[in-house]
Amino acid sequence: MERRVLRREQIHAQLNEVFNHPLTLVTAAMGYGKTTAVRDFIKQQQTNHLWLNVENDETSPQQLWHSLTRQMEQVAPDFGHKLNAWGFPTDSAQRDRVMDYIEDQLYGSGTILVIDDYHHVHSPEVDELMERMVRKNIPDFHVVILSRVRPGFRVEELILKGLCFQLKNGLFELTEKEVHDFFSLFGYDLPEHETRQVYEVSEGWITAVYLMMKSYTEKGFFDQETDINSLLD
Repeated sequence: MERRVLRREQIHAQLNEVFNHPLTLVTAAMGYGKTTAVRDFIKQQQTNHLWLNVENDETSPQQLWHSLTRQMEQVAPDFGHKLNAWGFPTDSAQRDRVMDYIEDQLYGSGTILVIDDYHHVHSPEVDELMERMVRKNIPDFHVVILSRVRPGFRVEELILKGLCFQLKNGLFELTEKEVHDFFSLFGYDLPEHETRQVYEVSEGWITAVYLMMKSYTEKGFFDQETDINSLLD
């Protein structure tokens, strides 16, 4: 099925806060469209960005560092290579060297660093390093973390100090109008009663709306007994 993106204006409006904080935290459960929304936002901005993925559950800071810096090498070869060669900083002197290098390279660059699937990080050392980078508050450099749960560092304190802005799960739930608009992307003008049925069954979860749209495409109608569990089955 052709990939189409529903433009979520209320999410884009809040993502504009990216440029006002060193850290923006996007937390929502699986399948709520976090990655799609942020990718669409960055594409609109046409700004410099580094997009990194935490690919597996990992407790080793060295393995996480190796994975993330190798991904950096694909888009910023010299920058990623040097960080990779240094390895994960294990003492204050090494952390200072890494932070100073990052600041030197990214100061005033207008770069957004996106780290997706941060919920796979199970390392207090990596959490601490991320918090240090946020507190450094490098001018015109911004970090966006996408996660199913809050990271292990002190998010509330960062929010209180104006260093972090958080987009929460509820923002990603589709409204009835957005359910209708989603079906319209695929050429279906749902009547009001069917739009409400989809909304009530899905509870605004975009993955469920997508599955109902696929079922509707195949059958031309909605089963009266449809629920989340039957859709996933």
